[in-house]
Amino acid sequence: MKSPSLLLLLVAACLSACASQKVTEVPSAAPVVADTVLDPTNQENVRNSSVVQTLSVGPTQDPTNPNIREDAHNIERVVEPESWNLHPNVPTAINMGPIVAINDPNRQAEPMTPELVQKIQQENQLLKVTAEQNDAMAAKIAELQALLKTKQMTDQENADLTARVAQLEKAQKELEARLEQAKATSGVPASKS
Repeated sequence: MKSPSLLLLLVAACLSACASQKVTEVPSAAPVVADTVLDPTNQENVRNSSVVQTLSVGPTQDPTNPNIREDAHNIERVVEPESWNLHPNVPTAINMGPIVAINDPNRQAEPMTPELVQKIQQENQLLKVTAEQNDAMAAKIAELQALLKTKQMTDQENADLTARVAQLEKAQKELEARLEQAKATSGVPASKS
């Protein structure tokens, strides 16, 4: 009879040992609220991560105690700390109840009134007319420049011809003077020409 009571006592001791252990509950993560969780791929659009520089330090000896020596190791230094991205370019989803609208500041168009649309159309028409007039003026200017260049060339040719005529007249007068001189020395009466 001792063996069943011993067995019962052993079972009771094991059960009491199991019951005395406290079961600790692992705290669950904070409740997730819609549109508040940011996946790691989009985190750069909200927060700029820090820039860390790794420096390598060789073996050194403690200057105060020559018996202490440090092995080579790496040191990390924060060059630029974390900061908020104050100029995000990605569209953000705004929870507007059952409908989610995309708010993209780069694509957001201002509402246009009919008066503004009419004014823009008038300005476009004026720009078109001005461009046509500019083209016509440019063509007329090119034509006038060609005429001016032709006139300058003609004036230069006329000046060259006038100079040549004057040179030929001078040569003719010299020849006539020589002829007169030759006739006078030879005794032949001069003829009227």
